[in-house]
Amino acid sequence: MKYGDDLIKFMIKTMQHALGENLFTENLAEQVETQIRQEYGGQAVYVAKTDSDVRRESIIKEFNGRNRREICAKFGIGKAHFYRILKGG
Repeated sequence: MKYGDDLIKFMIKTMQHALGENLFTENLAEQVETQIRQEYGGQAVYVAKTDSDVRRESIIKEFNGRNRREICAKFGIGKAHFYRILKGG
């Protein structure tokens, strides 16, 4: 990780870079960090690899054996990609 092993510091630096320090000031960054640490400090937090994991699960869950075309249209994927997802790829 770029900013050490602390996920909170990494997230704050990323937000400061994206929004600019005029909008996401050091004071605001400290407030956000404090709130996150108070709420989640000491807990194990799961971070999914990508949004595609969630999408893949949605596709599998919605497939009823007869609605491949609808699912492909809904998720913007082709037939081959659809079958790769079903196979676990």
